[in-house]
Parts: sequence; structure tokens; C-alpha cells
Amino acid sequence: MFNDTFAESPERGLWCAVITQALNDATSVDPSNTLCRDQARTWLFGNSADFRDVCRSAGLEPEYIQTHIRKAIAAADSSAAPRKYARQKQEPRPRPETLAATLVTFDGETRSAGEWAALKGLKMNSIYGRLRRGWTIEEALTKPLRGEDETQ
Repeated sequence: MFNDTFAESPERGLWCAVITQALNDATSVDPSNTLCRDQARTWLFGNSADFRDVCRSAGLEPEYIQTHIRKAIAAADSSAAPRKYARQKQEPRPRPETLAATLVTFDGETRSAGEWAALKGLKMNSIYGRLRRGWTIEEALTKPLRGEDETQ
């Protein structure tokens, strides 16, 4: 932004570097940098006498700098905003210990899914997979596993 200013006057270049750093901090979209970003924005737009002094030392008009920094911040904020079509977070799959503790009522009796699995000689994952595929509770608990004899 102010690279050619260093050659002209080192002091002026230093003050331009201060403004550039504040701009970089103010436009940061890094979530871990929010405190620094907020402090930079307060310094830039909070009617700070220091900001005005730095601008004048850099040979710049504070209002002009603020106008352009506002545009840069707006652009940075809009690029960091969630996209309308961003991939939605999926609900985490239930953990096995949670599945085993899930209460299931079958034939008027309520037991945990883990108890039903043990009672019916089925694997917990088999019951869960069947229910996910739309099977009724009765089907999930009574149909034999593939390859097993239907008489069980």
C-alpha cells in the first residue's frame, strides 16, 4: 500500500506501516484473532487522537484512510460470511454405547437396544442398520441374520 513511501522518507514509511498493520489486523478473518481485529477496528474508527496523529505523520488524511479501510473491512467480512450453499454440518452418528442404551419397546416390553440384541442373539449394529434402513422394530428384532436358518 505504501511501499514507495519508505524511499521518500523512512519516518513517513514507518507511520504508513503502522496503518498497514492496523488494516491487516482489522480485516483478519482468523477466528483466533478476533481480539486483535476488534482492537484495530476500534483504533481506526473510534475517534482516536493517536490514529489521527499517525495519519498526519504519514502525510495522509484520516477520513480518506477510514473511507478506504471501511471498504476493505466490508470486503473481508463478506468473504468470511457463511455461504448460502455451504455444506451443512451433519448430525453426528450415535455412538455404540448410546445405541445400546436406547430404549426400545417391542411386544409391550421396554428394554435397552443392547438388552434386546443379547436376548434375540443379534448384533447391536445389525439392529441399528435395519432400523436406519426403515425396518420396523418387529422386523429388526425377529428376522434372522443373513445365512442363518429361518427356524431360529
